[in-house]
Formats: sequence, structure tokens, C-alpha cells
Amino acid sequence: MRIGHHIGLLAPVRAAVALALVAAAGTPGSAQGPQADDAVARANRLVANAAQLVARGDTAAALTDLEAATKLAPNLAEAHYRRGMLLARQAGTGMGDMFKRRAAEAALERAIRIEGGNPAYFLELGRLRLKQGIMRLDAQRLFKRALTAARERGDAALVAEVEAELGDIYFRRYLAVGHRRLLTGDARQFDPDEAMGNPHYARDFLAQRTSAIEDAGELDLRQAEDHYRSGAAAWPAHDAAYAGLLGILYDEQRYEEFFEQARHFARAAPQNPRAHLFLGLALWRLNRPADAARRFERGLALLPPADRDPLTDISTILRRRDAEEYQALTAAQRAEYNRIFWSASDPLRLTAENEHLLEHIARVAYADLRYSAPELRLRGWNTDRGVIYIRYGPPPVIATFPPETAELRDDPAALGKVTTVWFYPERNLRFVFYGPPGYNFARFAGEFQAYAEDARYALPVKYDNVPVNEALDSIPVQLAAFRRSDDSVGAELVFFAGIPLTRMASGVDLQEGPIEHGLFVTDPLERDVVTQRRDETVRFAVARQLEQRTFTTVLPAGEYRFRVEARQPTTRRAARGAGRLAADAFDRPGLMLSDVVLADRVAPRLDAPAARQDFFLDPNPAMQFAPGREVHLYWEMYNLRPDSNGTVSYGAEIVLRVQSLERTNFAARIVGGVLDAIGATAKGDDQVTVRYDVSEVLAGRGRLPGWVAVDLADAPRGTYVMELIITDRHTGQTAFRRRVFTVTDAEP
Repeated sequence: MRIGHHIGLLAPVRAAVALALVAAAGTPGSAQGPQADDAVARANRLVANAAQLVARGDTAAALTDLEAATKLAPNLAEAHYRRGMLLARQAGTGMGDMFKRRAAEAALERAIRIEGGNPAYFLELGRLRLKQGIMRLDAQRLFKRALTAARERGDAALVAEVEAELGDIYFRRYLAVGHRRLLTGDARQFDPDEAMGNPHYARDFLAQRTSAIEDAGELDLRQAEDHYRSGAAAWPAHDAAYAGLLGILYDEQRYEEFFEQARHFARAAPQNPRAHLFLGLALWRLNRPADAARRFERGLALLPPADRDPLTDISTILRRRDAEEYQALTAAQRAEYNRIFWSASDPLRLTAENEHLLEHIARVAYADLRYSAPELRLRGWNTDRGVIYIRYGPPPVIATFPPETAELRDDPAALGKVTTVWFYPERNLRFVFYGPPGYNFARFAGEFQAYAEDARYALPVKYDNVPVNEALDSIPVQLAAFRRSDDSVGAELVFFAGIPLTRMASGVDLQEGPIEHGLFVTDPLERDVVTQRRDETVRFAVARQLEQRTFTTVLPAGEYRFRVEARQPTTRRAARGAGRLAADAFDRPGLMLSDVVLADRVAPRLDAPAARQDFFLDPNPAMQFAPGREVHLYWEMYNLRPDSNGTVSYGAEIVLRVQSLERTNFAARIVGGVLDAIGATAKGDDQVTVRYDVSEVLAGRGRLPGWVAVDLADAPRGTYVMELIITDRHTGQTAFRRRVFTVTDAEP
């Protein structure tokens, strides 16, 4: 679980080696004594020069200098050690690096023979043993020798380093058995291929054919925690020791303790960006978003650009094609893309923080904390598990199964590997990984790479675990556009919102409390166009709150996005309605219509109403009507052509069409409005058309309101389309508007 030992996130290996080589420059070998001569001095200069070469990335030249130093001064232990360390850190775990590992081993063992009390030599040889798989027990023995020697020397930093390595050994033992499931009945193995192809397999297998083994690996986990704690106590700024300890605390959801330890780390290492990122992670999980945002911002600011980019790069949570286009952008273009993306993704504009952005940073920080493997040169956010975690968050169900044998499985990739299953029940997402025991590393099993890409296309990212989403209700919004009241160019947009105050206040002991709500309109580039915020006090004890709220704004013609939001600070419950809108300029000379408002009641206040303000209007934001209720319609007509007497004449046609229900007969009748309806004619058993004509003196009005009530007493439950067609009898021009509504018993 090693994350790195330096300020940056997984700083390059050459930087670590360079620092070590600089520290070694000028250090005499233990066998030189008083007979140090020019050869030893030249050897020390070669060691120092090697450090500079490593810093510039020229490791080949550095190795040449170090080899020359060992020949000039065969008993210069540091020269052998630095050469062995550089070879060891370059070497991977595969067969192709076997000879490099052997050369490193020889150099490090030579250094130990010359100076057997140096803890750094045992430490580096132990790290090399870890890359040799079967030598892990020997690595543990070497680390214990290093720990003893470091304590004898009083080297607190090295004590912390060794304790972190020992913690890693025990933690990786735990990983091999943690979340272990015991197969029951006739089950022989978990089949990744079946899990990928059969959508029911993972759920059914885990629930019916396995049982969890309680406290599997608990002893190793506690040993790991003890070593990490000891390392952090020895050197409070030690990165790897704190990363190990914090990872355990986080996984066990010991968030308060995680916070305290992360705070100690940040105080001890104020310039370490990871310390601030981990503290931000703790604050975020403790539901302190403002404090978390400040810590994340501090951590990002401390990172060099090369290490900051993976934390701000969002290609992982985009569909592949979008990600490729994103990667092709310049840095400035990506920054603008990020701004637009996160603005659109913000779950609640009423809060000061963007909860989805904070969750994304928290997930990337956790992926770094948990899935990085520096000895394999792997960054957590680039691993298979890290990518899935960033997209979908912590898996609700984790199950591991022991390594497969040839008798059980033909798949050579599974042999000797731990099988790990991540299952997200709410969305039936399942991912299977194979990983070798003893390593913090796992890859997709079988064809799960392809499955992950399919899941990515259907659902690039999800934030189900974010608290604001868990309590987020919906706000139905009926949006209606009218010509501006002064008849100037542009649209007056009215948002009729149904805020679920009763549900938001349920369970609150207070008699009354605050409600925040607001309207937010942005342009296609997510720049703010309209921001309206309101605060009010509501009585929680009322059986049914007055839940309708109306927002009005004026917009020029164009495309926009809108949000209507509400929030109850006491319960932290919230609700949101959102959508796109196209504002009309209402500047054409011919007949035009406003949108049709569907309402529970429309009644004129005056004998000759001229505009919307002259009506009692009780809009139905959800456009849902109970069976047997009347559907009231209100609209406005613009640019009707009057005759020489100032009279306008128009024909109205209302078409009701069944969109989704069993075909059935029903009748509709106009029960009120401008004039009594006549001539209602049913056309077919899923459609009703009602027509009527109106003549009225315009009397200088720039608009003419229309209103009717439609009784659907016999209409069955379902979804209906209502179309309004107005024809100017003097010009023959026609205008059309459409609404969809439902007849249902369900609460909006």
C-alpha cells in the first residue's frame, strides 16, 4: 500500500534516488580508516555526480559512475549500496528484470558485509526481496533487522520508514483474506465469465451460495495498524506511515479518528499536499463541505502541475469518445471544459460548495491512498480498481475468494490469484478483479475490461453516495413563456414550482423553521444569467404546506438551462427540478401563442380580463390530475387581426389524445371558458377533439387571454397529450401549442 515517501504524489523514482545519493556523497567507507587516499575521494565524487545524473534522468550514466566508484574503492559501502538501490528501484517483478534484481542483490549484500550495522542497507535489500515474491518472509526478517539498527542509532525517520514497510507486509496479508467468502452447498468457484454475461449471477451467487467469514485477516490488520501507528509516532511527518494508518481507519469508517490523525499529519507536514488532501477527505466524510473544500484547494495548490493534473483530469468519468476529445484539448481548454462540466453537475446551487466536485476529488484522493503501488510504479487512479472507484464510489458489497487451482479453473490468469468481486446492488453493476497475494495490485478478470467500457458508456459516473443526493427530492416545474408585459422583444418566463415542503419537514420537532429556495438560469456555457434566492419561514406542524412557488424572469431569445431548488437547513433535505428552455423573442408579426398553463383552477377577476394578472390562477406544477378532476387551461394570443370594428375572431380546437393506457372510450366536454362549447366530436376511441369559435372586441389590448376547463370525468389513469390550435379567422393564420399531462392517484 506504499504511496511514496516524498512531497509529491508518487514522486519519480529518480528523484528519490538522487536525494539518497546526495546524502551519501562524501561518506567514507568503513574499511578505509586512516588510509583514505585519492581513490576514495574520487569514488565519493563519482557518487555525488551520480546523484546529479539521476536528477537529470540519466540513470545509465549514474550506474556507470557508481560501478566505477566501487572499483576505485571496493570497501566503500555507500557506493555498493547506492548502486544496488538504483538497480533495485529500476527493476520490476517480471522475469525480464531477473538479472537486474540479482545485480542489485549482490551490491546490497556487499554493502551489508562491509558495514553490517547500517539500517538503510537492510531496508533496501528487504524492499528488493518483496519484488521476488517467494522471498517475502526474508524481507520481513530484513526489515526487523533494519528496525533494530535504526532504533539503536536513534534515527527516527528511518524507524518510521521501516515501520511503514512492516505495516505494508501485514496489510497485504490482510488483503489476501479480507472480505473472504466461504463457498456453500455445491458451489466450487465464482465464475467471472458468468458474472459478466448473466445479470443475475453475481447477486444470486453472493446471496445464496456464499457466507461471509467474520473477522478474516483481523490479526494481520491489527498488526499493520500497530506498525503504521509506530511509524507515525516516530516521525509525525512520515508520508507512508500516515497513508497506511489513514487507509485502515477510512476503510473501517472510523472517520473521527481518521480526521484526528489526518490533522496531526497536516500539522507536522504543512507543505505536503497529500496531508491536506487526506484531511480534506476526512472533513468531507464528516459532512463539513466548506472545510473540506478549503483543504482540497490547499492540497491542490501545493502540488506541482504534473501531479495536480491527475486530480483535476475528468477523462476517467467521461465516455471514451468524449475522453479522447478532452485529452486533445489544450490546458486552457480543459480548464474551461472542467468549469462547464462541474457547474452542470453541481447537485444543489443553494449550497456554497459543489458536492459532486468535492466527491470526485475525495475519490481520487482515496484511490491514491488505497490502490497505489510505488514498487510497481502504479498510481492508484490509473489502476483498474481506482478507475471504478472514481466512477461509482465505494462498492457496497466486496467479496474475495482464494486463489484458484488448475483443477478448478482453466483460465491461466486466475491461477494463484485472489478473486475480488465489487457489487453495486442498486444498479446491478459488478466488477471482478484478479490479484496476486502479497501485492496491492489487481486487474480486471476475464473480459471485465470490456464490461467496464460498456458500463462507462451507459453510466460514466454516479454519485449515489453523496449525502445531498441521498436526501434529494424532486420539484415538478411547469414552465410557461409569455410575451413581455410591455410588449417589447423577449420572453417573460414563469416557473410554476411544486416544492415538497411536507416531505422536507417530516420528522422535524420544531414548530417552524427556514426554507431556502431559488431559481438559477444559465446559458449553454454554464454562465449565470438569472439567480433568484429566497428565504422564508414555514410552520412544520401544518398538515399540508402551501407548496406552490412561482418565479418570474425576463430573457432574450436563446437556449438556456434552469434549476429550481429548495433546501431545509435543519434537516438538510433538499429538492430540485431542472431542465432546458428555449426562450422565444415573440417578435414575429403574425399570430403567436404563449405556452398553455395547465391548472387546477383558472377564473377571471374582472369582467374583461386583459392579461394573466387579471386571473385567479392555481397552476398544477406536476401537470398531474386526479381522476374525476377538471383540467383548466390558460393561454395568451398575440397579433390577432381585428376587423374594421376592432373585433377579432378566432377558432379554437382542443385535441385530447391518449399517449399511454389501454384503449378505451371517454368523452370530454367544455364546462367553462370564454364561451360555452358546442360541437364536441369524438374522433376514435383514443382521441377527442373539441372546437369552438370566439368573436370579441379587442378594445386596444395587445393580447387576448383564453381559458377553458376540460372535464375528463371518465378518463382512465394514464398519460395524455393536449394540443391547442388557434386559427385567426381574418388572416387564416394558425398557431399551435402542446402539453402532456397525466391522470393518476400518485402524489407528484
